[in-house]
Amino acid sequence: MRTQRRVFEKLSKEKIELKSEKIELANIKDFKAKNKTFEKSIQNFTTDIVDIVNSREAARKKYTNLANDFSVLDKEYQGLRKAVMDLGVNMPEKIESTYKIALRLMESSNKDYKELVK
Repeated sequence: MRTQRRVFEKLSKEKIELKSEKIELANIKDFKAKNKTFEKSIQNFTTDIVDIVNSREAARKKYTNLANDFSVLDKEYQGLRKAVMDLGVNMPEKIESTYKIALRLMESSNKDYKELVK
């Protein structure tokens, strides 16, 4: 009987130790799973940041082209306006309204660009 009790005591201790190791393994497994989720989040965030930086750079280039195109349009309009005034006639209304729309669009684009580069 005594031997049997010692065997059970010894088995009981080993069972507790095994449970403890099982819990530690479960904790490690949970940690690894959470770390994998975190790494995926970091990767997604980094990808978004790279996309934003690339988009900003593309927008800067497009804005530069837009500003250059407007400068050419404005120069053309000013030359046309001077020629019309020299002739003593009125600027065609269609030209005047088209230029005003372009001017408003450029002003709006300037505001948007300033927001982008803050």
